Amino acid sequence: MKLLCWNINGLRANLGKTPGQSFAGFLDACDADVLCFQETKLTRAEMTSELACPPGYDAFYSFAKHKKGYSGVATLVRHGRLATVGAETSACPFHEGRIVLTEHTTFVLINVYCPAHGGHLERKLAFHEFLLGYVAATKAAHVGKPLILVGDLNVIHKPLDDCDAYEPSDVTAWLDTLLATQDLTDAFRQLHPTREKAYTCWRALTGARETNYGVRLDYILCDSRLVSTNKLTSCDVWQGCPEGAPGDIKGRCNFFQWHGDAKKPSPVASSSHAKRFKATPPDAT
Repeated sequence: MKLLCWNINGLRANLGKTPGQSFAGFLDACDADVLCFQETKLTRAEMTSELACPPGYDAFYSFAKHKKGYSGVATLVRHGRLATVGAETSACPFHEGRIVLTEHTTFVLINVYCPAHGGHLERKLAFHEFLLGYVAATKAAHVGKPLILVGDLNVIHKPLDDCDAYEPSDVTAWLDTLLATQDLTDAFRQLHPTREKAYTCWRALTGARETNYGVRLDYILCDSRLVSTNKLTSCDVWQGCPEGAPGDIKGRCNFFQWHGDAKKPSPVASSSHAKRFKATPPDAT
């Protein structure tokens, strides 16, 4: 199975850069069984039938409640590879649409977009503490199922993840605690422990991407059991972009592959906003 994690920095805006391309076509071009987007910047009012019910996928969204064009995460699950047996989209402090949890037959997935520093360190740390407890509670509620946590954590974890002078902080200590207490493994570093310049974020105003002067903020953290049982087969930073994706948003995405039994979609699985559009023509909003 293949999972793609991508801070897309505005889902609708980027889809509009490829005229005539459908959302389902874009998802197909990404060629993944599970797609996890962060910073969708969607509001509930902006949802369309195309976004809520893309053919061939179950879609789960979380929205910022009080801000437009801010935050938001989405998880898309391709039909035919695995079952989705449950989902939670409202578990987020500050009501900023930062977490989507999906439960599958053989694992549990948390897709998260952590706050940036932005001069509000206490608020960022408060979210991190919430997330630590949320992960622990999720593991306790799903004993026996491996947990995978993916997303933009807005944390520079190690010196290799920083092009500049690295300084450990309370934020990096939090990530150390998350990995240690929840038995999670940084999938990329597990397979590429010494790789340099594998960045996922660059300062746009200075054109830093051209010289790869960046940091790694985006992670795929997997249950250590997936590593010990040799189910983790690959994890990398996608420096290009999926064929068919808008060229100017290439990069800043991670893909993660592991062995697992394919499962037929569960009859109880449904997109998180499908009911609203059930009787709506496909081109309506």
